Amino acid sequence: MKSLIAVAFAILAAGPLPMPVAETAIVDLAQTVSPSVTPSTQFTSALRVRATGSDDLAVVVTAQITDEAFTEIAQIDAFLASEEDPSTHAAAVLATDPVSIDAGATTTIPVAIAGTAMGLDAEEAGPHGVLLTVETEDGTPLDTVRTVTTWTGGALGPLALTSLVDAPSSLEGDGTTDGLGAVTSTTVVLDGVATPASVGDTLIEAGYDAMLAGPAVDATSLAHAGDTNFGGLAYTTTYLTSPSSWTLNGILVEAPVADASTLSWMSGATSSQIVADIGTGDSLVAVENAGTVVIDPDEEAVEALAAIAPGADAGARAAAILGLRAAQGASAVVLPYGDGIDSGVEGLMAALGQVGWIVPSTLAEVMALEPTTTVTLDDVLDAENDMPAGTIDELASRLPRLSALAIAATDPAAAGAEWTAPLLLPLASELRGNPALIDAAVETALTAADATADGLTIAEGSDLTLIASSGNVPVSISSTLDHDVTVTVMLASTSPRLVVENAPEVTIPANSTAQAIVPVEAISNGRVPVSITLTNLEGTVVATPVSGVIDIHAEWGNAATGLLAALLVALLAFGIFRTVRRGPRSTRTGHEATGAKAGADEKAAETDD
Repeated sequence: MKSLIAVAFAILAAGPLPMPVAETAIVDLAQTVSPSVTPSTQFTSALRVRATGSDDLAVVVTAQITDEAFTEIAQIDAFLASEEDPSTHAAAVLATDPVSIDAGATTTIPVAIAGTAMGLDAEEAGPHGVLLTVETEDGTPLDTVRTVTTWTGGALGPLALTSLVDAPSSLEGDGTTDGLGAVTSTTVVLDGVATPASVGDTLIEAGYDAMLAGPAVDATSLAHAGDTNFGGLAYTTTYLTSPSSWTLNGILVEAPVADASTLSWMSGATSSQIVADIGTGDSLVAVENAGTVVIDPDEEAVEALAAIAPGADAGARAAAILGLRAAQGASAVVLPYGDGIDSGVEGLMAALGQVGWIVPSTLAEVMALEPTTTVTLDDVLDAENDMPAGTIDELASRLPRLSALAIAATDPAAAGAEWTAPLLLPLASELRGNPALIDAAVETALTAADATADGLTIAEGSDLTLIASSGNVPVSISSTLDHDVTVTVMLASTSPRLVVENAPEVTIPANSTAQAIVPVEAISNGRVPVSITLTNLEGTVVATPVSGVIDIHAEWGNAATGLLAALLVALLAFGIFRTVRRGPRSTRTGHEATGAKAGADEKAAETDD
């Protein structure tokens, strides 16, 4: 009994029991929101209303539209997150007749606002905020939903849209990839160094049209140093291992710093497409003082798109972000390559393709457009992080020998790309502003380049002796190169005593040794200094020359020849002598035999008598 009394006093002390609220409701969007509205169309959606109070409800839905179009993505975000009423004007009441909802029940109320009833200027365009409020019959607001739509009363678009995404590991049979939609609305980017040609060819056949150049070089340091050596090298080596069907227009190269000097240097060094972070909002920008057009990926847009949660108005929010760009006069929006492109953003691409003024495009189609934005940039930025010009010159000093050696290779393009690639490593963009890493990379690069440049060597032997008026000089050549090379062997005499008859060509297999035979003619005896040089087919020296001496003793050869001739004459004379002498002796011997026989016959006759 005492415990029950204690409980009762505790309840009384806690105050009166809460009573059910008579009129409350929870509202959310139940149907897709119109991503855009024109004067001749209407805004449509639907609200899901649940009566959470103790009484039945009779409600109407009203709408308010922001007076001004949003001009920044941040304004869109602030409107959707704010609990305060923005500057709005009222649209027509959507439900003229009350809608009854039983206590605890849920009802879906269709929403439709004619474009002409939205109160917006038919000559303007851009994204607007929309407040949909559920009210009681006497005007008491119960709950409000905030969303957006894009008003296209004035000219809006067309806006080319492409997202740069990493190449999928496999392609679907119908030319689409999971989460990407049709390939015509997306540009898939390949790694220009790591992608096998066979994979690249498959993607090309499926309609993909871009590739990353690699390695990305510190074009800003090269531009500020006025470099004239590394431009073509940096932007051509990657193509050599890429599918032959790639065009240069499908190659993307990134500017480490967006200043005019960098972009101008890059445009002179490559015919590829330059990607620069300028932040204009228009992804296709003409840089007036660089004389080039660059792709300015919309980092802000992709971050905003990635932040959109799934829901009935996800497509409308995405369209509002792009509608803002279109209203600003942008011709294209390119969503950047990288980790920022997630599955949610990729999934929005197909939905945005249904919006009339958004044109899903490939990068090639974007680049065919005329840029609508022109900017003038600072000529030099971030110079404090440049690689020293002297270091660039030191790297460039190795290029002539490597280039000359590549010309001698069986496959000059492949050999040149392979042998000069180490010199680009210290110029990698990711090393910019890190002197310690750069110094280590430079030392490694120079060591590798010098080892390659010294890859052909001529064997140095003892002095040669020529014992005749003509002969052959053997030259042994060793190679540590991983490509076959063909060279011309030039043996030069510094004396008129020796004439070199020709310069033979010889092919030295990779990591092997070969021998060339050089024909010479001796004019007179003596010691003749000679030098041996290897040149490529253009006559440029490709190996360290070797010096030597040839001792000419032509009389040794002449004496030997005379002695041999004398021996031959003596042998011939002896043979003739024997032949002549043998003839008379044979005749005399025959007569003597006949006489002897006659004498014997006479003697025999006398005996018989």
